[in-house]
Amino acid sequence: MKRLLFLPVMLVAGCAAQTTTSPTASNTPRPVMASEPDSPATASDSPDAVGRLVGVQDGQTNALGLTLPAGFRVNVFAQGLDRPRRIAVVPNVKNKTGYDVAVSQSYASNVVLLRDANGDGISDSQTTLASQINKPYGIEFGGNYIFIAATDAVWRYPFVPGQTQLGGAGQKIATLTQGGYNNHWTRNLLFDSSKRNLYVTVGSSCNTCEESDPQRAAISVMGPDGSNKRLLASGLRNPTGITWNPATKTLWTVVNERDNLGDDVPPDYLTQVGKNRFYGWPYAYTTIDKKVMADPTFGSRSPQKVAATIAPDVPVQAHSAALGVAFYPLTATKFPAEFRGDAFLAFHGSWNRSQKTGYKIVRVNFENGKATAISDFVTGFLKTDGSNWGRPVDIQSAPDGSLLFSDDQGGKIWRVSYVGSGATKSADPSAKNS
Repeated sequence: MKRLLFLPVMLVAGCAAQTTTSPTASNTPRPVMASEPDSPATASDSPDAVGRLVGVQDGQTNALGLTLPAGFRVNVFAQGLDRPRRIAVVPNVKNKTGYDVAVSQSYASNVVLLRDANGDGISDSQTTLASQINKPYGIEFGGNYIFIAATDAVWRYPFVPGQTQLGGAGQKIATLTQGGYNNHWTRNLLFDSSKRNLYVTVGSSCNTCEESDPQRAAISVMGPDGSNKRLLASGLRNPTGITWNPATKTLWTVVNERDNLGDDVPPDYLTQVGKNRFYGWPYAYTTIDKKVMADPTFGSRSPQKVAATIAPDVPVQAHSAALGVAFYPLTATKFPAEFRGDAFLAFHGSWNRSQKTGYKIVRVNFENGKATAISDFVTGFLKTDGSNWGRPVDIQSAPDGSLLFSDDQGGKIWRVSYVGSGATKSADPSAKNS
């Protein structure tokens, strides 16, 4: 059984109390889930830490200014990046010692490839894989292609694992709408295991409004050539991170909820994605205890939509800006066994809350396919004086059993590994990864 000794995600900056929290039960009917088939930031003032492995005791802060649970260490996998966003591990790389990682640099209009050739947990090289793309974000691999989601289109390019630069011409397989409130320009991609269905996320064009384009504030699905595009789920104001739960083979996403209703309303959330289901925006939202509430402006325009709203599985602190999500693989063995199948969320951090929140990685405990508890996992980017020196964006599991997460403020990819309960507060900067 997994340990449930966690810090609550609902803690705002500066709060130090420790409790155990569990997502509350909901009377909202649960949807039929989408199942996987069987077949602008500032420069960082953070320390230079490439190659440095730093362990901490539970609740202590390491030499890099970050706090992790006991036994875990963090090092910089890559630095000097231009506001890195989405991370995608390249599959089937012939070099079995290390691995390749593709990273979108949206503001530089390119995708770079980071290579850890010797498997020491530090990138050895950085090359530009693709360039001149309109705000690239999502990256996926399928067949003999790499798929890249620009803000206005989905492109695919011929790709062979091991390549460091794309040589063939790209093909636009789908057009996506762009523009709107705070741009909401991120478009993420995810294949199912069959590689026949490509899922695409598109955020809303506004804070709250009635969209004329049904693909906004929604997740759609299409074939790998862009054919048979159809709507999967709607009412998702800004779905960014998207992934499969390996235990249940259901689709999950993290969503940024609306602004201007207060510091704590409505919560952002992690949820399963149901076929043809509606998740509230703009007509309704859900409270932290999963009560569906009518939006004060739009709720009266469609009581039917309010009634049809599905409450999310895991509400989290409002304005956390949850952007990334990854489940720790069931087959991974580097973290303790109780971490297998748990979700990790990247909170980019608030921009308009009176007291800042977010700027961290959190863990969501899962038992039998359901979320049971939430805790802080990596904290310290938000300082006690309210300033911040890092902003997590995406998080992914790596082939070596570690977790990688991007930091667009610091221009880094961080790597979290487990070395055992006897980890010391700090380690020699020249030490190599385990």
